[in-house]
Amino acid sequence: MELLINPARKDWPRLCLRPSSDNPEVVKRVNSIIERVRKDGDLALKQIADADKSKIVMIGDRKFDILGARENGIDSIGVLYGYGSRAELEEAQATFIVEKPEDLLIAALELAE
Repeated sequence: MELLINPARKDWPRLCLRPSSDNPEVVKRVNSIIERVRKDGDLALKQIADADKSKIVMIGDRKFDILGARENGIDSIGVLYGYGSRAELEEAQATFIVEKPEDLLIAALELAE
């Protein structure tokens, strides 16, 4: 089983780019990092388009992760040690919800059966 952990959303830079500095060098560096994340996310999405989706699982802590997995026909594991709540992950219909990192392996093995 391949684990695809939180590929970048196309709107991520718009949502997250809020440099805490007016320093042009800081803004330039943040923009560079965001562009790299965007490219990596696009690559991940291209890779899953041709993959056997029964062998891929999305791991995320927010509804956006789970909804993105569902839109791409991928099982998902919602994690409660991030920012999202159980209610948010349940509402998004995560395939599994785990409380701690150690539980990820158990959930992944369940999905592999």
